[in-house]
Amino acid sequence: MDQIMKSSSATFYPFRYYVKWEMSKKRTEFGEILREKWKAICETVSKENEIFLEAFYMTGAFDCVYFSLWSVPKLAPSDVLDFVKIGVYNIIVGKYPHLREELVRDSWYLVNKNRNYSKMDHIAYFDRSDIKRCKDILYNHINGKEVCKIVSEGISNAVEHYNQEHEKPIDVLMFRCVHSHSIEIVIGCPVTVSASEIIGKIKGGSSYFIRKNYPQFFDESDPNFVHKKAFWSSGNFFALSRRHVKTISRDKSIYLRLLKKWENAINETNPNEKGKLLELFMVDLMKIMNGFDILRDENGNYDINLGFEQIDLTVKNKSKLFERMGPLFKIECKNWKGKIGNKEIRDFSGKLRGGIRLGILISVNGFGKYDKEILERLFFNDRKMIVTISGKEIESWLNKIIEGFNQGASERSTMEIEFENKIFRTYIALT
Repeated sequence: MDQIMKSSSATFYPFRYYVKWEMSKKRTEFGEILREKWKAICETVSKENEIFLEAFYMTGAFDCVYFSLWSVPKLAPSDVLDFVKIGVYNIIVGKYPHLREELVRDSWYLVNKNRNYSKMDHIAYFDRSDIKRCKDILYNHINGKEVCKIVSEGISNAVEHYNQEHEKPIDVLMFRCVHSHSIEIVIGCPVTVSASEIIGKIKGGSSYFIRKNYPQFFDESDPNFVHKKAFWSSGNFFALSRRHVKTISRDKSIYLRLLKKWENAINETNPNEKGKLLELFMVDLMKIMNGFDILRDENGNYDINLGFEQIDLTVKNKSKLFERMGPLFKIECKNWKGKIGNKEIRDFSGKLRGGIRLGILISVNGFGKYDKEILERLFFNDRKMIVTISGKEIESWLNKIIEGFNQGASERSTMEIEFENKIFRTYIALT
């Protein structure tokens, strides 16, 4: 259980974990094979609508690959890893039979990125649940004992019974009452067990213990009566992260408002307003993305000059996924009628100065033919990267997320998933 680190902040995405994939190949031989395996990972994940690829990272020595997945609570992390391993093997062997032996030798591990990539046996998960149909109960007393103490006692009893019946134990790392009817717990779970199974066992076991020992909860004449025998309402189960995350609304209305602002920007006919509306859209987009914040001056202005170039947006990079790209990156917005090409890309590359290593170039009407060697030279000679994003891509991301809400999907994409995946795809294309 020493792999678990206590944390009070939770990422609002289920089941983030990293996989270490070791290779014996070195840099001169690794590039092409890596690209094919990366494509195989993407293809494998795309076939399963309950697994999402979050991020990708390759070590400088080209001897190890890390990628991050999200999955729904009913899937155990080890099962997700096996699914990806088998999928990659089948795809690569089908296309490149001579790589069969190499694929068999590949080493795959679940690792904890927050602990120097040490192997994981357990993952800490956060659950927040309400007492069913009760508003004010946790601070009441029964038989001289506070109800929140009774709830804690029930959870501890459920954990104890689970551990007696299973070889790999679970542990409650944190328990607290956050409202008069709501509790939060952090549970250390084995990677071989799904989070939904663990929380189901805890809720079922604690409910049984409480019902057996405190019948007052189920006496309709008692002021502490709880409707139904289940005791618990459904909660939310999240994997923990040590990094701070913004409190972000994830409801459909947020994305509908963003889509409306996007449509206003692209339909604006006043040349002086078109660019400003696109900038304002990007400012609002950054507000709903964890790891990124707009840099503003003392007056709250976002279009600030850092001393070498005026540029549309400067973004504070707080994302652990892109920390190697520096603390700041630039966004340039082009809301033009036509496509942009070599000149605009060269001009933007010249603005990545003062320690800026990452630039995002947004073009509403896309990109014409341009010399891709510009981006390659910038990447290999100056260790800087430009990511080109078209208007069609942004619009498709928003519609994809909204469609997920319309279909009632339990797990949905978010703008930072799409945004970060685009950055990683650019990185892979350049390496």
